Amino acid sequence: MLDSPGTKRLPSPQIGVRAQAELWARPTESTLLTTTLIAGTARWSAWGRVSWGIRLPDLGEAYLGPEAALYADRTGYRKWSLGLHATDFGLPPLIAAPPALSEMRFRVSAGWVYEEQIRRPGIYGTVTAWLPL
Repeated sequence: MLDSPGTKRLPSPQIGVRAQAELWARPTESTLLTTTLIAGTARWSAWGRVSWGIRLPDLGEAYLGPEAALYADRTGYRKWSLGLHATDFGLPPLIAAPPALSEMRFRVSAGWVYEEQIRRPGIYGTVTAWLPL
């Protein structure tokens, strides 16, 4: 919604630079640690997420575990979240008919989010897909 009370305080659109860095580490054969940082100059904003997961063979090939994220910008707006994720799994063979889809990997996450300025808790959910190199 472009005319909500929250958007009226935002600066006008700006040209800027955005940088993203990710680190995926497997400290052991059955654990995964990820960190992501995205920073931009248009709103002088930053977003970061850290997650940890363990692979449970009985539940398939995904790593399951907690995640936490924080977003902040120069206006003083902050939003943080806590949730759970399942990372690095593929589609079941029955669904992945085309060869390109059979190579795709996925991450799903969901949890609790809190926006500090409006003091409103909520829920979030994400789905991410990628093709390994």
